[in-house]
Amino acid sequence: MKNYLTIGLLTLGMISAQAQISEKNSSPIEVGDTIILNKATIDDYTYVDFPRRNFILKKGGLPAKNLNGSAVIVTDIAIDNKNRTKVKVKPADGSKFFNALTSVTIQLQEAVDNGEIVLNKFQ
Repeated sequence: MKNYLTIGLLTLGMISAQAQISEKNSSPIEVGDTIILNKATIDDYTYVDFPRRNFILKKGGLPAKNLNGSAVIVTDIAIDNKNRTKVKVKPADGSKFFNALTSVTIQLQEAVDNGEIVLNKFQ
């Protein structure tokens, strides 16, 4: 009888631990949500992973394009080993960033805290 009680308690403990882990990793956005970019130039972004100007120029792009107010769509959500949420986004109008990049990666919470992006809840 003691064995059954011990196994039952261990099972309940594992189930509750798994529920806490899944709650901790939940993200405020989902794939398909819209995000608005705030900063005006490519040099202002810290947590939006745009490449340097020379890479954009080598790809045939125009790095002087203003992205302030541009809408982007979330295509993928990942959580790295430091428990940071990273999202992959593409332009909402179907074009490329700076006529060179189809998608970029954003560190979600840091970019929101820094004012680089705004999560668009009214879709």
